[in-house]
This record gives sequence, C-alpha cells and structure tokens, in this order.
Amino acid sequence: MRRNYHPMEPQPWADSTLKASESVRRAEDEHLSLVQGVMERAMRKDSLLTELYLQLIKQTTDHPDPNSRVNLRHWALLCLACSVVLPAHRLVRKYLVAHLKRCSSDCVSEEGKYARFAEKCVLKTQGTRRRQWPPSREEILCTINRRPIYARFYFMDGSYHAVEFHPSATARDAVALIRAKLGLRDGALGYAIYEEIVKDVRLQG
Repeated sequence: MRRNYHPMEPQPWADSTLKASESVRRAEDEHLSLVQGVMERAMRKDSLLTELYLQLIKQTTDHPDPNSRVNLRHWALLCLACSVVLPAHRLVRKYLVAHLKRCSSDCVSEEGKYARFAEKCVLKTQGTRRRQWPPSREEILCTINRRPIYARFYFMDGSYHAVEFHPSATARDAVALIRAKLGLRDGALGYAIYEEIVKDVRLQG
C-alpha cells in the first residue's frame, strides 16, 4: 500500500501530558517543601511539636475509613514525626505510644501497617540526640512509603559504597554500617559523614 488514505492525526495530547507530568512533579515538590517546613517549625518549638502530635493522634483515631487516602496521609506524617523528633512532654509521649500500640493490633488494614512502622520509628528515635536539621526529601519519601533509604557514601579517593538503612537511623548508625562494610573495627576513629546540599556542606557525625 503506497498511499495512506487515513493520514495520522497530530497528537495534541502529547504537550498536555508533558504539562500534566510537570504539574504533578511541582505539586509533589511543593508538598515535600510544606512537610519540611512543618517539621522544621515543630523541631524549633516544643509547644508546636506537642500540638502537631496531638492533632495527628486525633486525626488517626477511630477514622471511619481507615484505608482512605486522607487517613493514610495523616499516618504517613505521624510516622515521619516519630522518625524525626519525639514529644518533649512525657505524658504526650506515653499517649503516643499507647495510640500506636492500640492501632498496631490491626493486622489487616494499611493503618495497622503504618502504626507498626511508627512504633519502630519511635524505638529508633528515643534515646538519640535531638537533630538539628529537618528531614531531607529522600528521607520523607522513604518514611511515608515505609521503605529503607538507599544512599551512596563517597570517599576521598573517589570510590563509594552504597548502604541501606532505616529512615530514622542516626549518623552514628550510618557510620557503623559503613565501618562494617569496609571491614574496619568498631573502635576505628577518624571518620565523619558530611552531607552536601547545593553549595552547603553539613557535618552529620
């Protein structure tokens, strides 16, 4: 067939698809920036941190649709908060632990899975020093999706090692994992982790 009697129509949806994809990406970035802002303010002031936890506990208590998108977003934010900084007030912390214990008994819904993940975050976070910086974009995404962080650590000689760790892991935990991967003894000194963010470099531990 040498002639096409039904020429291909232009694809007007192509540009629309690209624009929609870009809008979704911008919306996700804005959402992550908003979460970072909320966590940073809560980390700076105990009264805001207490209010954040109380509101999240309230929003995730006896929700009529446990697997709804709204409820799971509240649970995702609660998991993130548990992996970053715990309530300063002892009573609020006990209230949080009791809430997670009650909800984690649900072995069927996504709510129960989030509650069990949040419990693990609490266990990891308690007893650690209060962190200085809000969670990174990667940390937020891994925490709300309940999956470990996969990161590359580069060395002075240009080599690197990939390490997988829990989102609530501390810099000390990461150093221990890297030492183990390099085959160094536990008491090996002289190592530190630096995080490069655009042009800023932060000492992590």
